[in-house]
Amino acid sequence: MFIPPREIAVDILEHVSLPGAELRANPAVGLVAMPAWFWVEGYDGRPFGSQRTVDIPAEVESDVPLSVVPAGDPRRRQSTLSVAVRIWPVRYEWDLGDGTQMTTHSLGRAYPQESDVRHTYERSSLGRAGGYTVRLTIEFASEFSVNGGAPQPLAVTRRAYETAYRVQEIQSVLVGR
Repeated sequence: MFIPPREIAVDILEHVSLPGAELRANPAVGLVAMPAWFWVEGYDGRPFGSQRTVDIPAEVESDVPLSVVPAGDPRRRQSTLSVAVRIWPVRYEWDLGDGTQMTTHSLGRAYPQESDVRHTYERSSLGRAGGYTVRLTIEFASEFSVNGGAPQPLAVTRRAYETAYRVQEIQSVLVGR
């Protein structure tokens, strides 16, 4: 039974593990009116994927006489199909938990570098168990190729990562002169 290469590619895509990643922030506990920097640890944005080789049996059994199907007919030969799937991130959607959302082409930069994914909270997270829920949704594009041929598109896949981020408010108190 012949399985179309696209079906093989879809099956590969369904079984490829999307990268594990953790969201990080600096400072570890945020302060109202002070910028917080965010980044991803555990995934660097590189493409990844998988490959599967499938043996396709001959269409014609050996008991079919050579007078019906000649010996050199390709239907008498087994063949191999190699299907490769490539996946890469195309978009990063950040939800910073206080109603602020942004789309970037970056996973941020780890402290002590200055991250390009940053946000200044206007209110503390007091009253929210654990803090604001910061969520990153990565949109992955994918394609497949058969026996090293031209790539063909597959469906977009999305994966969300989240963490809690506490933000405190500091108030100065004048205590005398």
